[in-house]
Amino acid sequence: MLTLLLLRHAKAVGQTGDDFARVLTDKGHAGAARLGTFLADKRLVPDRALVSPSARTRQTLADLQTTIGRAVPATEDATLYNATRQTLRDTLRGMDAAVKTLMIIGHNPGIAELALKLADSGDLQTFDAMRSSFPPCSLAVIVFDHGDWEDARSGGGRLERFVTPSMLGG
Repeated sequence: MLTLLLLRHAKAVGQTGDDFARVLTDKGHAGAARLGTFLADKRLVPDRALVSPSARTRQTLADLQTTIGRAVPATEDATLYNATRQTLRDTLRGMDAAVKTLMIIGHNPGIAELALKLADSGDLQTFDAMRSSFPPCSLAVIVFDHGDWEDARSGGGRLERFVTPSMLGG
């Protein structure tokens, strides 16, 4: 069984210049920290993270790790910056089978589109919530019965959870 955690970066400052350099707002830092606590409480700590190299995605990971309480082995991947659904899906190709829980931290619309593409089953209300809005710091948890990430690329996942910052309170 494999678990894919698809995370849109936390709330960032508005675009006033270089999009790549945009940093998190105070609200973004707080949201990422709350999400890290949620992940630790639900035992959804990833074995590995693939992260867009933008400032806001790297800061999201750093805040998660602080509240998770341990470093998550992470790789920055330049192809994840504003990646399409297909590019994100391609990152699963060749993923080590020893990685049972993988997190991808990226940007919309690619993250939301990939979640909808890979999850074929799950609670209808949860799907509706995810379809209607995937705000910053939202997390889709998709579980696959296969043991191979190459197979997971084809879909067949079950949407286990969809979590937004407003669901976490604070």
